[in-house]
This record gives sequence, structure tokens and C-alpha cells, in this order.
Amino acid sequence: GGGVWGGGRGGGRVGGGRWGAGWGGRAAPGGPVAEGGALSQKAPAEEKVKKGMMFDLSKMMEDPGMAAMIEQQQGVMIDGMFGPLFSELGLSEEDSSAVRALILEKQMVATRLGLQMMNEDLSKEEQKELGDAIKAETDRVNAAIKETLGDEGYAEFELFEKSQPERQALQAYKQSLSGQGIDLSFDQEEELMSAMYEERTSFNFSTGDFGDQTKNDPELLDKFTEANVDQYLGEYRQLQDRIVERASGILSEDQLEAFKANQESMVKMQEMGMRMGLGMMGKRGEGGEQQ
Repeated sequence: GGGVWGGGRGGGRVGGGRWGAGWGGRAAPGGPVAEGGALSQKAPAEEKVKKGMMFDLSKMMEDPGMAAMIEQQQGVMIDGMFGPLFSELGLSEEDSSAVRALILEKQMVATRLGLQMMNEDLSKEEQKELGDAIKAETDRVNAAIKETLGDEGYAEFELFEKSQPERQALQAYKQSLSGQGIDLSFDQEEELMSAMYEERTSFNFSTGDFGDQTKNDPELLDKFTEANVDQYLGEYRQLQDRIVERASGILSEDQLEAFKANQESMVKMQEMGMRMGLGMMGKRGEGGEQQ
């Protein structure tokens, strides 16, 4: 048996669900998403430090040893994140290795060019060129993955990849329940996963979704100001409230209380990451237009 989304019970088709088993880590909230605007309100020394930090991050990828270490770390994350899906799809060792290499290639290009985009000395045209280059490379790699997996397999891969935030949240929630001796049924996992994914993907952030690590959009980087982050965090809390409301029809009272605590932790982590991003980019105190 198994549901539509797949609750990660292991064995065979991993519960037979569309989501499959396991979950993947997401880049830390407030990671390399912030850019744009001068640091005119910062003291020269502090401004120099901020620019130096971003320069060091970008130059880091040019060091072969450092790049190799990052690539190795990304490979380990990919194995943990997508290994269960490869098993669910019944991929051969050859196809699994090929898809893994393509995913790694896509992530490394996005990391390298994404860091370059954060260089505030670049013009908007240069930033756009980098964003276009990331998109072109992503499209090329995705086409190669689709050729390997076929239409049906690629559809499962795409959903699996896009649902990583929900997988991470669900895994943390299940760990919390386990510590309290509370069980979560397979059907509840299916329904909860579906509700979380539907709410997030249908939510319209007025500022753009700063938490979406799949986007390397120069316009989104320009919007990353303190005022817009404040607006985003308020809307992010609204999204979590909507998810909790959906969960109230799925979970028992004890399960729901634990879920609320888990979502509150997510809100706090997201805020901490965003504030850290503002600090790294020297953007504290900037207003900017609300988009």
C-alpha cells in the first residue's frame, strides 16, 4: 500500500507514495540571496569588511582544494537527499551515478555563479547575465536528467526536489514526536505533507520569496532590504499559521501542539537567517520600496 505523497516508511517503493522516503537539507534560511544597493549608511571600515567577506566567499570557489571540498560535501548531501528517490524509481547503478553527477553539476554552477552575483560592484546588466547563465545551465542539466529518467520518472524527481522544505520540516517534526513518544500514522504524513506543500506553493509573498533557494534573481536580490525582510517575515508567519490551520484537521491534539512548536521554531530560524543575511550584506537600516 501507500499514499499519494509517500511517507517514507522504507522498503520496496518506499511506501508507494509520490514523495518517496527521506528528506534533504535545505540551504540555511537567509543564505546567499541578498544583494543590491550601496552601503552608504555604513562606516567606511565596516563597509570594507562587508565587501571583503563577500569577495572572499566568491574567490573561495576559485581555489581548487576548497572547491573540491565543497563539491564533496554537496555530494554527500545529494546522496542523503536523493538516494531514497533513486531506490524508489528503481534506477540502475549507472543511471543513479549519472543523475547524481548532473544534480551536483547544477548545484555547483548555481553556487559559483550565485556568489559572483552578490558582488555589489557588478552592474545590473552583469548581474542579469549571471542569472541568465544559471537558468540556462539549470535548464540544460534538467533536460539531461529528464532524458535519463523519462517523463514519469522526471515528474517524480521534480516534485521530490521542489518539496525539500516540507521534507525537512516533517523530519524535524517526526523527531520531536519520537522524543515525546507520540506516533504519526502513514496517512497523517501523507495529508500533512500535501497540505504543507500546497500552502507554500500557493502563497504569494508581496516581496518575493527570499527563502526560495532555487532562485538566483537579481531583482529579488535588489529587494533584499531590511524593510522588505520585515514584510517577508510577517507574511512567512502568516503562511505558517495557514499550515497550522490545515494541520488542525489532520492531527490529534497532542500531535498538533508539537507541530505548532515545530513551526514556531522554523519561524525563528528563518528570521535569524534573514537578519544574518542582512548583516553580512551590510543592509541593516536600508528601507527600499515595498514591491
